Amino acid sequence: MNNTSRKILPGLLAGMCMLLAGCDAGPSSPSAATGGAVDGIEQRLTGTPEDKAALRQLYQQTLQSGETEAVIYISSVAEEVQPLADAFARAFPGVRANFQRLMGDKLRARLDGEFRSGKRAGDIVIGGSIAQTLSSMPQDRWETFQPPTATTLEARYRDANGYYHIVYQKGFAIAYNPSLIAKEEVPRSIKQVLDPRWKGRYGHINFGATLAGDAALMRLYRSGELTAAELKDFIGGAGAPVPPSSELVPWVAQGRLIFTVWINAAAVLPQQAQGANVALSFSPGLDILVDTGIGILRDPPHPHAAKLVTAWMFTPQAQQILADLNFYGVMPGAPKARDLPPRDQYLNKDFVEDQKALDQLQQFRRNELAEILKKS
Repeated sequence: MNNTSRKILPGLLAGMCMLLAGCDAGPSSPSAATGGAVDGIEQRLTGTPEDKAALRQLYQQTLQSGETEAVIYISSVAEEVQPLADAFARAFPGVRANFQRLMGDKLRARLDGEFRSGKRAGDIVIGGSIAQTLSSMPQDRWETFQPPTATTLEARYRDANGYYHIVYQKGFAIAYNPSLIAKEEVPRSIKQVLDPRWKGRYGHINFGATLAGDAALMRLYRSGELTAAELKDFIGGAGAPVPPSSELVPWVAQGRLIFTVWINAAAVLPQQAQGANVALSFSPGLDILVDTGIGILRDPPHPHAAKLVTAWMFTPQAQQILADLNFYGVMPGAPKARDLPPRDQYLNKDFVEDQKALDQLQQFRRNELAEILKKS
C-alpha cells in the first residue's frame, strides 16, 4: 500500500462506518458533545431546581443549534461587566456573552443599519432607560420573551408587552476631588450647589437627553423643591466649559472641576481604586437611580443564546456579581450594591420607568426644560 492509500483509507472507512446502521458516531458528534457540556450544569448554577432545569434546556438548545455566542449591546464599558462574561463562560462552556458598548444615537444608528441591510449582528440590548430606547424605535424590532428565571420579578420591573425586563439599577451621585474640598463641604442639594462659591467650579451631565439628570430635575422641580429660577441658574450656572460626560470624572480628578453632579457611581469606584484623585458623596436630596433593562432584538442571529443570557441575568449568581460591581439587582432578595447606600436612600427610590413616567419626562423636557435651555 502506497502513502496516498494509507492517508485516504482511514477516512473512507470512517465515512462508511457513519453510513452503516448501528455504527457509533463517537464522542465528536453534536449530540455527544452537547451531552458532555450539559453534564453537571446543575452544579455550576444557582437558583431553584426549576430555574436550573430551564437554563439546562436553553443551554442544550443553544449547543444543538451550533450557536457559540450572544452579541450584547450595552451602555456600560465592556471591561466594567467583564466579571459577568467570565462567570457566564464558566457556567455554559462553549457559549460566550459578547458585550459591546453601544448606546444612545450610536445604538439607534447601528440597529437602523442592521435591520435595513439584513446583516444582523446584535442579539440583545442592555441599557439605562431601555423603555425610552424601545419607544423611540419601531416596536417590531423587539422580541417578546419571559425569562423563566424571572417569574418572581416585581411587576414594576416588567414591560407589559414582554419586550424588556429591568435587570439592575445604577446609582448616580456626586464625584468630587478630595484634595480640593472636604467631604463635609460637598453639596447635598441643588440649593447648596447654587452657593456662589461653587460658580464656575462644578460640572454636570448634559440635560435634555440624559435620564439621570433630567429625571432628578423633574422630580425636584415638580415637587416644589426647586424653583424655575433655581433650575435655570443651575443649568446655566456651571460657568466652566463642561466636557463630554465621559470626561467629567477625569476633569474632577485633575482638579479642573471641584465636583460634578450625577455620575454613575459604579464607574467611579474602579477609577478610585486605580489611584484617581476622586471620591463619591451620597445624599438622598441628590442621588438618583436609573433602571437598566434587557431586551432581545427581533429574529436575532443567535436566538437560543440570547434567551440563555437573558434568563441567566436574573439568577442569584448573576445578581450577586452585579452587586459586587456596585449595581443594584432587582430580583427579590438581591444583595445590596457592595459599596453603595441602600436603594431606599435615593431621591427616586419609588421611581417606575414605565411609559407613563417617560411621557411625563418628555413633557418636562419639551416644556420647562426646553424653555430654560433656550434662555441659558
